[in-house]
Amino acid sequence: MKTGKLVNYVATFVLVLLVGVFVWKITRLLRSNGERVDELSFITAPALKQALDQHQGLIVLDVRPRAEYAAGHIPVAKNIPYDELEVRAPNELQQDVRIVTYCRCQDDTRSDMARQLLNSLGFKGAVFLKGGIGQWENEQYATARTELRSPATKQATQ
Repeated sequence: MKTGKLVNYVATFVLVLLVGVFVWKITRLLRSNGERVDELSFITAPALKQALDQHQGLIVLDVRPRAEYAAGHIPVAKNIPYDELEVRAPNELQQDVRIVTYCRCQDDTRSDMARQLLNSLGFKGAVFLKGGIGQWENEQYATARTELRSPATKQATQ
């Protein structure tokens, strides 16, 4: 009987220890995901508008294709389509300035992917505009349109 009790105590101890380690690991995992959000992975349209009005030195980056950008964008936005971002960002963007990416997708997938890519390239603190250009327009903030010009036309006029 004494051996049976000892086995029970050891088994209980091991089980409690395993549950404790499991809970600790889950807590760390949840905390790390929470920290990403706490680090502000996104900004809202009103917060971006306020930051721009206060001249807080942001780069607003539209990661949509050129035609979508030309059809309507945030007035101060620079356009680098997502599929060109990895090559162009190191040459065209400042690493020490906070960058806000945006697109027009329902779930912010492309703008968040752009944010993550920029962060991996050394542009720390990049965030995406929650709701993208659609949310900006819903807030009735100003947008701009530009003439869509091909890269060849741009080179000829420079």
